[in-house]
Amino acid sequence: MQMIFRDAVANRRDASKAFWDTQNVGQDDPAQVMLGLGLIEASHGEVEGERMSDVLMGAHAGGLFLRFAGSAYDPGFHRAVENDLPGLGTEIRTRPPEGWSPELAFGSFFMRETRFPAAAGRVVHAALGLVVVRRNSLAERVMFDLEGRDGLLAQTSTSPEPDAFELGSAIGQTFGAPIWGWDGPKRAILSTLALETIDGMARIRTLEGLPALTREQEAELALLNRGPAGDILRCGRSDSQFRRFQEFARGMGLYEQLALAPDNYPVAETLARRDEAVASVMRSFLDREDEPAYAPCMG
Repeated sequence: MQMIFRDAVANRRDASKAFWDTQNVGQDDPAQVMLGLGLIEASHGEVEGERMSDVLMGAHAGGLFLRFAGSAYDPGFHRAVENDLPGLGTEIRTRPPEGWSPELAFGSFFMRETRFPAAAGRVVHAALGLVVVRRNSLAERVMFDLEGRDGLLAQTSTSPEPDAFELGSAIGQTFGAPIWGWDGPKRAILSTLALETIDGMARIRTLEGLPALTREQEAELALLNRGPAGDILRCGRSDSQFRRFQEFARGMGLYEQLALAPDNYPVAETLARRDEAVASVMRSFLDREDEPAYAPCMG
């Protein structure tokens, strides 16, 4: 498992309530609520996706340890199929799990399956959640690596990540930084949407990139547009400039690179090339004599 944390700004929880309602923060309060992002690699079926799982946390001479406590539960998130993990963040709550005592930290994480590269027979889930810890007891912007040992996930190493949770950035931008992974080069996670939603979006972009559609393809596109993938991509797609931008990117030979993004987990070099391609298309598009008032959204 990999985890990285930051203070959950302006939030704390009241321990007298089962699910710790939000209250005004007090810097002299002994409890601190922190936001955590992470990845967990496990055998197929070992982690239950689209569910919240409670954890107990603590520290010993070897560093941080974590144990899943109790069974996964359904948090009742609304429209979860249309939200990435950061989009679900405002609905996340936590609860003291069975076995909690005041000397232990606790938290809850929502798990979602990804296609992040994993060892044979294993799958990687992305996680987002809240943990309640003693104030200043858990380092911010530090990547914790943990491995399974005797029923616990125990810390094996740490490394500072000063660029994580950049001031003013969205939560998802830390998922999108190339800081994730265990073996080989570090990777970014461009989307934590549900896999079927990601696939639906890719198919919509493929169909829209074709010069002409058959009747069957038109029906497929209409069906996809009525689902969660179409709802997500609706940003900007009804704008009069959208088709023109698609054609411009296609004319530069960059439509597939910009719109399909087949590698959802790029290394830093791939991410930099894609960012430069986006910048190149936008510079050329905006330099046209009939430049639009704003850049249309590619979704």
